[in-house]
Amino acid sequence: MVRKKQRYFVVEIIYEDNKVDLNLSREDIFRAIRLSIQDLYGDYGIGAFSLNLFVKYVNPYTKLFFVQAPREYQIEIRACLSFIKMLRNRLCILNCIYVTATIKSAEVFLLKRDKETLRALYKNCKNVSERAKIMEFTKKQNLDVLNDLL
Repeated sequence: MVRKKQRYFVVEIIYEDNKVDLNLSREDIFRAIRLSIQDLYGDYGIGAFSLNLFVKYVNPYTKLFFVQAPREYQIEIRACLSFIKMLRNRLCILNCIYVTATIKSAEVFLLKRDKETLRALYKNCKNVSERAKIMEFTKKQNLDVLNDLL
């Protein structure tokens, strides 16, 4: 039996008003991707590459999600992601920031990116209470990010 090769897209949501949508779910993103596939590729696209398309991870706080898609349709799926302009009736832009062959390397990339973001936030803190909040968050998440800053 032949293994189906997959690609994982790490996608960032950039909302027009820069507010967080805590009610964003996998189904909302999947519905938007399917509509984009229907618009760009019609019934062929729905039949060919939406059957093996999955939204694996959604984090509304960081505005990131993972999409799993067949490798042979990665270019078409990336095009569909770039044509999505609305999620849950809010204007947005989807920015595909990383494409990889395994979900493990997508998670490693995401962890590295989060650490860099936290370091930048920590350096830009204006007072001690803001720094304490970031330290509490990193301890809660078991991230060993800020040891080199202290």
